[in-house]
Amino acid sequence: MLARWGRLLDACRSFCDLIAFEAADLDAFLLDPTYAALLDPDEEQLAARLRPLMDVSSTSVSGEATLPAVARVERLLEELGARRTPG
Repeated sequence: MLARWGRLLDACRSFCDLIAFEAADLDAFLLDPTYAALLDPDEEQLAARLRPLMDVSSTSVSGEATLPAVARVERLLEELGARRTPG
């Protein structure tokens, strides 16, 4: 009987681990410099290709109109760990 409860407890732990894994943001660290040393080579290459986009401003060249598409890209970059710089 005790062995059965042990197996049930192990199954519950595995299920909870699966739920935590599925709920985790597995890409939110990609552009966060805090985690740069933990990236694998493919992630490093992707991050290097995305970093130039972080310099894009959400205003037009004249500074008058907001560009919705650029704002959307900025939000995506932030979700990937980019930090907004003032300016």
